[in-house]
Amino acid sequence: RAAYIFAELLGDLTAAAATLASGGHFREAAILYEQRLHQPLSAAKCLHQGGLFAEAIAIYENLAQWETVHEFFHDGRHLLGVPCH
Repeated sequence: RAAYIFAELLGDLTAAAATLASGGHFREAAILYEQRLHQPLSAAKCLHQGGLFAEAIAIYENLAQWETVHEFFHDGRHLLGVPCH
């Protein structure tokens, strides 16, 4: 409800996205960041925070954030369901 108020009544999409993320609605917040605010890096970070790793990686790849992608596969393999060796 607070996110709706920020977005629709006050026109503050940044606050709406932050409110959604703080409420655990990471995918919805990421959509606002990426599609409405044109902040794909914020969207990727939000998805990452929410454990939506595959979606976050796709955005990081599109942004050529190769070090971050490498960290997912090198340090966070267990988070992706990939066995660590």
